[in-house]
Amino acid sequence: MTGGKEDSMVGATALQDILFVYGGVQRHITSVELRTVDRDNLTIDYSCSHGSMMEKSVTIPEKFRSANSTDAVRAMAHEACQVRGLSPYEIREVIPPNTVLDWLIVGGVFLPTLCYVYRPALYCLGKLPLFPAAVLALLDNDRVLLAIIVLEFVAHAAETLFIVVPKLQYYRTRSQDRTAWLLLGLLEGYGPARRLDDRARAIAAAKNPSPHSE
Repeated sequence: MTGGKEDSMVGATALQDILFVYGGVQRHITSVELRTVDRDNLTIDYSCSHGSMMEKSVTIPEKFRSANSTDAVRAMAHEACQVRGLSPYEIREVIPPNTVLDWLIVGGVFLPTLCYVYRPALYCLGKLPLFPAAVLALLDNDRVLLAIIVLEFVAHAAETLFIVVPKLQYYRTRSQDRTAWLLLGLLEGYGPARRLDDRARAIAAAKNPSPHSE
């Protein structure tokens, strides 16, 4: 995670993107601060792990030069994060299941295991209206329940690897949060990826409110 003073134009993450793309600084940055900016250049102070502060002058591309230096820096930051394939918004929290659907999925994940270790739970389900007797008979088998449990795990592991992990990287989640996100992915499958997207949209809406909103 990049630390340092947050400038009024852009935050520390945006400055790190600018340094990476336009300044050629591809080491891990621990502190970064925008010192000066004019029409043609911006000067950024930064430090890497266990290093002293260094200064980097970055030339503003011609296409971004305008009378408003703030717009130029923001445009550079926007393009830089796109070049890096990263989101302009960091998600610095772990978001647990927070909708009825999320909790229904969690319950559905645990249900086969519950029925496997405590078969009366399955028989209680069989008493529900419209619960097919053929389904009850099929599920009343240890091998069938174990197969369902294994398939759930494999499916959620695949969703975590191919969907959740890229989202964690894209939204620059903190390393200390990733274990919790991965465990949620193994539990729910796609759910954590959806919550990451929802949180990013909420951050974007807060930073760029609609002109029609009250």
